[in-house]
Amino acid sequence: MNDRRLHSELAPPRSATLPFLYTAPIALAVAGGLLVHWGPLALTTPWSSPSLAATHVVTLGFLTMVCVGLFSPLLAIAGGSPVPWHRITHVVYYTLVIGVFGLTLGTARLQAAPVFLAIGAIGVMGVVFLVHGSVSLRRARSRGPTVALLGVALWGFFLAASLGIWLAHGHGGMRFPGPRPLWLQVHLSVALLGWIGASLAAVSAELLPERMTGGIPDERAARGLAMPIAVGVTLPVVVVLAQFLGWLRDGDTALPGIAAVGTIPALAAVWIAHPLITWRALSGAGRPSGDEVEGRSASRGTLLFIRASLVLAPVTLALGVGAFAGPQEWLGVLFGWVAIVGWAGGLVQGVLLVAMPYLLSPGHVRARSARDETWIEIAFVAHLGALACGVMAIVFANDAFARIAGGLIVLDAILLLAAITRQRVVVPR
Repeated sequence: MNDRRLHSELAPPRSATLPFLYTAPIALAVAGGLLVHWGPLALTTPWSSPSLAATHVVTLGFLTMVCVGLFSPLLAIAGGSPVPWHRITHVVYYTLVIGVFGLTLGTARLQAAPVFLAIGAIGVMGVVFLVHGSVSLRRARSRGPTVALLGVALWGFFLAASLGIWLAHGHGGMRFPGPRPLWLQVHLSVALLGWIGASLAAVSAELLPERMTGGIPDERAARGLAMPIAVGVTLPVVVVLAQFLGWLRDGDTALPGIAAVGTIPALAAVWIAHPLITWRALSGAGRPSGDEVEGRSASRGTLLFIRASLVLAPVTLALGVGAFAGPQEWLGVLFGWVAIVGWAGGLVQGVLLVAMPYLLSPGHVRARSARDETWIEIAFVAHLGALACGVMAIVFANDAFARIAGGLIVLDAILLLAAITRQRVVVPR
């Protein structure tokens, strides 16, 4: 892929995207602070209130905040058409912030009112984001792999948000729509693979290799990720809907296995095929001999974030299989920690560092200094340290490791926020 396919001049105004990207590291720091406060209470069982609260701060406040913020600019620059009604993203932003706050407070304190506030806010956010995203996708002039994968990501968001809102009623004191473990299993897999996974695949289809190394990804292979992801997140939802409608028995112990089998195409696409395709593209495969990569935002720290996450992808898959097959509850917590903090968290940070220059006009971008690059590398070390300490805390139920992991996450978030804000130049009016 070359510069002709990416139109940075079509990115929406900074005010439509930067609030998402500046808020995301703050949410990550809050999650780290909660882990420092709660310690192993947030890492002992996936059913505890601290665990649910901290998880949603990361998944909604950090991962979703970045993916939503990048959706419109990525669609514009890869689709070759400006997105309409860019001011509507302010509605999406504020309702998402309210939803994250309400869901975190409600699940942490077991209070129904904040949960229902979150349901209303995220419901509004979801409808506005889906309508705006659908209209923007229809107007895209280019139908390359990025646009195809963004379409799948939007479908994954719809499924994950619908299941999440439905499940939130149970946390608000009402009945769950079905067997809680089954519905949470499907909700988590759809969110990780269909929403986060497809969004990250869309970013790495063209933007990452073009901006970082000048490598040319295999368009056919990148586009080929779309269908397996779409199928792999739709089939499990069909299973839970069939259970809800009474077509399958609630007590059928085979239902989680059936849902898991339906996820296989997405698992293979997101945690096996995507890392291989992206690694090859970031290695500069396909770049003409002697081609210069001036202006690329490749840096050691950014590459460390991205490549470490690509390596963690098959590890995440193996842990997911182990958590599903193993009887120990801590295996499920370990899978969630590595998947959310390690694989998705690291890749989102790398993507954010790469994408930021595309969201600022040339006159507003300051080149990263050696000190900036050092901060990014320290942030990576903090991220890796937090991941390792979290693993130790889960495996050994250790209080100290859990709180150290939280502190390292806070450090990582502060350095990430500093790196992306320092790149912006404030031009006097």
